[in-house]
Amino acid sequence: MISGTEKICGICGTKFICGTMGGCWCTNVKVTPEKKHLISRLTNDCVCPECLKS
Repeated sequence: MISGTEKICGICGTKFICGTMGGCWCTNVKVTPEKKHLISRLTNDCVCPECLKS
């Protein structure tokens, strides 16, 4: 069983599982300050793995 919360990506609308900060997949993805700024302009919630990596 996967632990986490089902969320909908604020950018593309894809459903994905979000863990908690410190235990979620996203903590292992390096994101530049520029990309963080762009994402924060598009959504104030989590984004899916594909959107975060692209």
